[in-house]
Amino acid sequence: MKLKTLTAAVLLASISLVSATTVMSQPNRNANSRAPGFWQPKTQVNVNRPIAVILMNESGLPVTYSLTPNPDRVLAPGSTAQVNVRLSNQARDIASINAYAAKELVYDYNVNSTNNVVMVRIRQSDSTFRADKAVYIDEEGRVYSF
Repeated sequence: MKLKTLTAAVLLASISLVSATTVMSQPNRNANSRAPGFWQPKTQVNVNRPIAVILMNESGLPVTYSLTPNPDRVLAPGSTAQVNVRLSNQARDIASINAYAAKELVYDYNVNSTNNVVMVRIRQSDSTFRADKAVYIDEEGRVYSF
C-alpha cells in the first residue's frame, strides 16, 4: 500500500513538472504591476493615426531591415530610414520591422506623441545586453523589442 501511494505521489509530481503552464506575454494592466523584462512595452503610439518609425543606424555596420512582408532593404552606417506604419485597433493588426546585422544589435526608443513618431536608435550590443531583432507594434499601439 505504501509503495502504491509513493508511486502515485512521484507520478503526480513528475506530471505536474512536465505539464504546460500558461505564460502571459502581455503586460498586466493593474496599477503598480510593472515587472522588468523583455515582455514590457518600450513605448506607446496612437494606432488611430499614421505611425512613423525612424531607424537611426549608429551601429557602424550595414543593417538589413524590412516591414514584414516587404522585401529587405539595407541601412548604411550613420544613416536613417523612415518606415510608415498604418494600423487599426483590430485584433491581430500588428507591425513587425525586422532589423539585423552581422553582429548583435540593441535598440533605444524615443517617441514623439505629438507627431506619432517612434525614433529607434540602433547600436551594437555588448555581451551584457540582450540583443534585439525586431520592432513590434501591437494592435493597441504598444511598441516592443524582440
